Amino acid sequence: MKVLVTGSSGVVGRYSVAALQEAGHAVAPFDLVDGHDVRDPGAVERATRDADAVLHLAALGVSSAVRAPEMVATNVDGTRTVLAAATRSGVRRFVYASSVNALGVFLGLRAPDRLPIDDDHPCYATSPYGVSKLLGEELCAESTRTSGMSTICLRIPNVVEPITTPWRAPRSRSAGSGSTGSSSTPATWPT
Repeated sequence: MKVLVTGSSGVVGRYSVAALQEAGHAVAPFDLVDGHDVRDPGAVERATRDADAVLHLAALGVSSAVRAPEMVATNVDGTRTVLAAATRSGVRRFVYASSVNALGVFLGLRAPDRLPIDDDHPCYATSPYGVSKLLGEELCAESTRTSGMSTICLRIPNVVEPITTPWRAPRSRSAGSGSTGSSSTPATWPT
């Protein structure tokens, strides 16, 4: 299967590309750092031509340096552009990286209406980022309704790179010392 990955040079993108390739899929990377812009309809159209699936990760994230108009242009208009091109190209599956910020109940913004939070929980997005991700989800739903293309929205809670410092579990006492071989001491970081 050929998968177009937008935002392929970002944190999630790099690991997604590697995992897809390891699973034997052909990957078409598409990232602004390589000159590919999700707001460019022609470039997106060319990129989706042979794709079976799209993993849409490209977005401007939560940052005080990003102004709302830029965020809307990339996160909403860019998503609309990629969805439209994928639909025209006959892409079968579209996976959208949304955010828990679409719910508007994290970071102390407000308490959830109920727990556990499920897919039917109301959304109260108020930040430009949260609203842009919620609008992206709505665009995916509309695309599925009008074209039949399968869309999946993942509300990613947080993105951090794996820790590069290896951790080690404490050694248990030897079996001859009366230990069962297990330890309830938590893992420790090297010093």
